[in-house]
Amino acid sequence: RTRGGRVMDDMASFARDAAQMTTREAVLPDDDSKAALCVGALVSGCPNAFVDFHRLATAGDGFGDDAMTAETAFALRIDTSAPKYVQPEEMPMEYARFVRDVLVDAEVGDDPAGVSVQHAGNTLAKFFHEKGDHEKACYFINKDLNRAVAVGDRKKEVTQRRRLALEREAQGEFTASAAAFEIAAEICERRANDDIIGVAGDADTENDGDGENENTTSVPFSFARTAQTSNADAARVLYKAASSCVGRGDLAGSEKNLEKCLLACGNAGPACDHVLDAATFHELGLARGKQKDWTRAIDLQTAYLRACEIVGDERGEGVARVARADARWESGDAVGAENDLRAMLAPEGAERHGRTLSRSRERLMRLEARLSVSNDQQKIQEDDAFTEDEIQTLTAEARGWCTLGRMRSARGAVCDAADAHEKFHELARVCGDKALEREARVYLGLARGAARVEQLMTAVVEQSRAPSERLMAWKSDGRSFFQA
Repeated sequence: RTRGGRVMDDMASFARDAAQMTTREAVLPDDDSKAALCVGALVSGCPNAFVDFHRLATAGDGFGDDAMTAETAFALRIDTSAPKYVQPEEMPMEYARFVRDVLVDAEVGDDPAGVSVQHAGNTLAKFFHEKGDHEKACYFINKDLNRAVAVGDRKKEVTQRRRLALEREAQGEFTASAAAFEIAAEICERRANDDIIGVAGDADTENDGDGENENTTSVPFSFARTAQTSNADAARVLYKAASSCVGRGDLAGSEKNLEKCLLACGNAGPACDHVLDAATFHELGLARGKQKDWTRAIDLQTAYLRACEIVGDERGEGVARVARADARWESGDAVGAENDLRAMLAPEGAERHGRTLSRSRERLMRLEARLSVSNDQQKIQEDDAFTEDEIQTLTAEARGWCTLGRMRSARGAVCDAADAHEKFHELARVCGDKALEREARVYLGLARGAARVEQLMTAVVEQSRAPSERLMAWKSDGRSFFQA
């Protein structure tokens, strides 16, 4: 090398050493204010660190505010009016120096490839994630994403989009999270042929973590497999988004997210969560029922029933039959509705779906017998009480008998309706739900009255010489009308 070249190298080395010394020792060493730390990064010759730190440290105080504008939020599909959205706040000064030093150390290092800067970004993204400041974590993930897009590294772009989606999900921004997963899936689907010709490279591995080695798996990266995984993740987040919309009263938004969730489940292939798929069919069927779209509601509940049969969800099968019975009844198919309910409530159905329920009934009868002879009304021990699973099973069957009773009443089969409401009352009485028990008692009273009204009128009008006297005697002594 020439003398001039050696002199330039020495000057560069001196500048780096001076920058580090200036940052850590010379520039306001005892001043941890935002202004002092920002100046320290700038004087050290690290403009990128200065920009990043200033943005992080001054959020919300009017100086370099990084609060998202309405246009930026719309572009990123983030609802800043959502209850769970957290407005970016000023970075606490207790760890401001640590953040500034990580940024400066990465930039002053002799690293033309920028590996140190990326590692610093991963470190700070993980740091802010653990602090619960997801907005700042997303800031560093987005920087990695932008670098990947700039150099055309599709594999790394997909990885960073999935990281961003997971961070948005942790933030509660389900719409933005689903959008990131969907984009990742679209990229992978377009590049799926690259798996065949080996563009991804045998040494590449899948990594959805923060870029650290411990989160890297030994499975070779595959665009096709990552597309399926991203679709499955998108479906999960879309279901959460639908539930969030219901909480806000946005039924149209919930239905839209459920439709997209079903589509994502279909695209997920082997990665599909069949339990989630089944639940989506059910919720969307209920939503279509509220819109009086009975044909679609019946189809969706039928799909829910099939999905429950695949995964072995016995209670889900019963719920599906009840929901489909309601939709069929509203559409005018009374026979199909009653068939659904009988399939759920028949003895062979109870043998298949309600073994736990049968054991629970027997145990309750023993408990009631014990309490009836006990003077001090001993408390039911915790191991004798119904489990939540048993309570749900009891309640579902009780509702089924109620629905069947109302259907029979509507078509004039009053005696059959009374039998159904007897069973409704029997189950409601042991569920522990007082409101359900009162409802069952009302339905049972109406059903019994309807079943015996003709007999009562015949007894009063035709079989009594003095019906008024007989009625007064019954009212006075409180005996059964037929005994009076």
